[in-house]
Amino acid sequence: ITISMYCFWTGEATVGRIDGVVGARYGFVGGRGEIVTAIYDPRRVTAQAIVRALKRQHAFYAILARDEDERRRWATELPQTPIRLDPAPRRYVTSKHSLRTQHPMLYYVDLTELQALRLNSWAYFGGPMPDLLTPEQKARWAALSRVAKRGLRPSSLRPAREGAALATYRKQLIDWLRRADRG
Repeated sequence: ITISMYCFWTGEATVGRIDGVVGARYGFVGGRGEIVTAIYDPRRVTAQAIVRALKRQHAFYAILARDEDERRRWATELPQTPIRLDPAPRRYVTSKHSLRTQHPMLYYVDLTELQALRLNSWAYFGGPMPDLLTPEQKARWAALSRVAKRGLRPSSLRPAREGAALATYRKQLIDWLRRADRG
């Protein structure tokens, strides 16, 4: 579901707190409006629940539909919800803003999309950090934090969060940490 809103950072953090949402991206539609696309498991959460959560945060403007078929589908499923037909290209930007800016070394840990999404919500809303990391991830976070104290940052790395790209990223991260520890 793609939603137009006033602040995509709030939107991404909000949907990241919803059980059943498994991924999110944010960006712009047509270069003008801020959007969040929430990827969710319809067996665990409804589109209506996602819209309600965004409305509670005052982050919701309308559902965006790419074509008339999608607009009709949303109108049937969510009849009292504003739906805008907007086929303009969607341009997504690097997501997980709160995690990336408030906990940069944690952002570079080899997180899955779901882990990154939940930790981004925690970084935005605060509270106790959710216990989502494996022991290996905790060790990598500690190693990243250690080299960061020496002024080193893995800024050349672009985290991947899923599938084969995550495995490739994990290898790049481990190699970078080995070089950083030697240097």
